Amino acid sequence: MTTRKHAAEPDFLLALDRYRQQGVLAWHTPGHKQGRGASPALLRALGQSLALDVSDVLADKRHHDDWDEVLLEAEARAAEAFGAAWTRFLVNGTSGGIQAMLLAVLKDGDRLILPRAAHMSVAAGLTLCGAVGEYLPYRVDRQLGLEVPPSAEDYAEAIATHPDAKAVLVTYPNYYGMCADLAAIAAVAESHGMWVLVDEAHGAHYAFHPQLPPTALSCGAHITVQSAHKTLGALTQSSMLHAAAAVDHAALDRALTLVKSTSPNALLLGSLDAARAQMAVAGKQLWSSALEQAGAAREQINALPGWLCLTPDRMRQVVPY
Repeated sequence: MTTRKHAAEPDFLLALDRYRQQGVLAWHTPGHKQGRGASPALLRALGQSLALDVSDVLADKRHHDDWDEVLLEAEARAAEAFGAAWTRFLVNGTSGGIQAMLLAVLKDGDRLILPRAAHMSVAAGLTLCGAVGEYLPYRVDRQLGLEVPPSAEDYAEAIATHPDAKAVLVTYPNYYGMCADLAAIAAVAESHGMWVLVDEAHGAHYAFHPQLPPTALSCGAHITVQSAHKTLGALTQSSMLHAAAAVDHAALDRALTLVKSTSPNALLLGSLDAARAQMAVAGKQLWSSALEQAGAAREQINALPGWLCLTPDRMRQVVPY
């Protein structure tokens, strides 16, 4: 197994490329045989990347590559970069991670306190595990007409009404970029012995710049799922499941076996490793540039008559009803 001293390198992706360079005659899936059997149209469109699309086979004895070992090391590096005790790469999106998260924590008849606007994958997860959702009030900003995240007070009231609930779920941020006071929500939930589960699909970048909101894990979340393809450089459908030390990681692994593919796409896994490496090396620099450009764009948009672009200050002044 490689060591983490070269954390800047996407070793899983590099191992795939070493396998490609061997020119192996592939007697394994997928059927396009590293592009040799692909249709001309697909080969023209995707080119050399098809040679990296292999099943869970790495056989580079010169570098002692083993799919499971290299992947586990890549996930360990991701855990370190994202501030988690444990991380798994996901190739079926954050939806699969959310379902696994619920399956690992909840059982038939358990109660989960959650926002009314939670993603449909949460409803699917509740269906799979048999738990019951207790929904928080849906609130909208009076001026903007946009959904506002439930407050810590909303969660505290729901917890008082349902003290037997097993967990709370927070969407952080919501689909308009607004973040709930997750630290306060986590504090009240933990004081009642409840798990704090987070759909952090749109917040995978939070760990990499101090001007961004704090990460879900740093706010006290026990498990969080992030879409690395939404705000980082991973390929579409690539996500990560992160957990704190207090969580039963073996239970999460068992739950993942119920919802994940047994034929994970190597390109998606490699892109997650590469996205992690990019953030580890240049994340702060890249997000400094992005934040500067976003601030300039907001100023110009807000100078236009009849236009309003949300700013951090404006999001703190929402008036829900």
